[in-house]
Amino acid sequence: MQFGGMSLKVFLGGIALLFTLSVCQAQSKGNKSAKKTPPILSGIWMLDYSRSSLDPGMRKKVVDYVLTIDHRGPEIRITRKYKEGGREYSEERVYYTDGRAELSSRAGIRSPEPITRWQGEKLVRKTTFTPNGVQTSPPLEVVTIEEWKLSPDGKTLTRTTTTSGMIMSRVKNVFIRS
Repeated sequence: MQFGGMSLKVFLGGIALLFTLSVCQAQSKGNKSAKKTPPILSGIWMLDYSRSSLDPGMRKKVVDYVLTIDHRGPEIRITRKYKEGGREYSEERVYYTDGRAELSSRAGIRSPEPITRWQGEKLVRKTTFTPNGVQTSPPLEVVTIEEWKLSPDGKTLTRTTTTSGMIMSRVKNVFIRS
């Protein structure tokens, strides 16, 4: 059988090829909207004092500030080491992006209902708490939002912390990969 000078076999082959191409194109468009894998924050990071917006008192008191991050799946283990007033300090925090409770070695208690999630390529952690002994109506809350963002070249990690409520502040720490 002939279709405009083509055999049935060639005609059906052309139809199958067009169908396959349209399916591939639809899948390709679908993949573009798929979520990207979050960046891996693992590494040793040195605080860049000149690019950070720190409390002026902290600039003179805190030295040799280093972060060591071990990022495996939803667990992000952050160890902070620094010197202040001639003494060395070390703090560890573990963040989970899957909803598990988080532990801070500094406080020694679980954080009050933190929410840590990826928003695109940015890690965002929100903590809300009511200070002990403060009685107001409605209850006064302090909200702290940490945003961690890795530069496209993977050499700079920026942590921006915004606190609102009873305490208002915004601090930006810029870290360089060691």
